[in-house]
Amino acid sequence: AEANCGTDPDVLIVLDRSGSMQSNNKWRDAKAAINQLTQSFAAQIRFGLMLFPGTGSSCATGQVRVPVGPSQGGAITSQLNSTGPSGSTPMGASLTAAQTYLTGVDPGRAKYVVLITDGQANCGQSPTGPVSALAAAGIKTYVVGFGSGVNPTQLNQLATLGQTARAGATKYYQAGSPAQLTQALQAIGSAVSCCGNGIVDSGELCDSAIPAGSNGGCPTQAQCDDNNACTIDGVAGAACAVTCTHTPITQAIHGDGCCPA
Repeated sequence: AEANCGTDPDVLIVLDRSGSMQSNNKWRDAKAAINQLTQSFAAQIRFGLMLFPGTGSSCATGQVRVPVGPSQGGAITSQLNSTGPSGSTPMGASLTAAQTYLTGVDPGRAKYVVLITDGQANCGQSPTGPVSALAAAGIKTYVVGFGSGVNPTQLNQLATLGQTARAGATKYYQAGSPAQLTQALQAIGSAVSCCGNGIVDSGELCDSAIPAGSNGGCPTQAQCDDNNACTIDGVAGAACAVTCTHTPITQAIHGDGCCPA
């Protein structure tokens, strides 16, 4: 894997758990999208989790709840299930803490921060300086805004300073729905991993840059037909972990071509 793609990067998910994340099921949806991210890229990215605010006060600096490492998806899911939204949005201080943490682990690995927030920094310290400091330390920051309560101007600035600005007017990833949040995180995972380099690397089932239908390409629904009338065909997974599924039909349904009429 290293010969083809290099050492697996460290990615610290820095998740806003302020009180507003309770509204419109945003916390539930964020948990689901993060779970999908860590499953899709479990073999290619070393994930960790920071939640902000931390414990103790409304503006407590974020704390690393799951250290960056291999196969941390289960621990991250468990941590998200055991806590919930509360407090304000100490974004700046938390990003400074993220830099302190990441610069102290795994020398030689590429490192990234994935900031997910539904609001605006409101605990004094601006996040622009910390994101610039992260970039100066060689740590890029991906920025995801979830919902309508974010400050687009501020998040655009953070994406630019974090060296991850996207083309167009919106430089960060804006998610207005659970599906868009999942898509944003999958796109970020692809950007920092081997997925999409045109090679089926170790830990991948396929590669999204290889055309569907070609050897190593990720299958589509139409390509998963096993020509067996007694199975329901589909696709499972995302990014470069897509596979065909064939679920046996276990109930007699008239006209499905599986059982006698």
